[in-house]
Amino acid sequence: MSAADALAEPESLGLLGRTSIGYVRLIQAVEHRYGVVVEPDDDISGLDTVPALADYLRERGI
Repeated sequence: MSAADALAEPESLGLLGRTSIGYVRLIQAVEHRYGVVVEPDDDISGLDTVPALADYLRERGI
């Protein structure tokens, strides 16, 4: 999946084939790239779309 496709996709990443391991890797990549720590206590259940991840980062000033 291209970045443009992911950004345009309103569906859950899981519905697009992202596995739980892939999701963990995605969160790790976001943490590494943007210097943010996604806390285990954070409710990340809503971070299952690219727009939701972008909103999460914006809320943290990134």
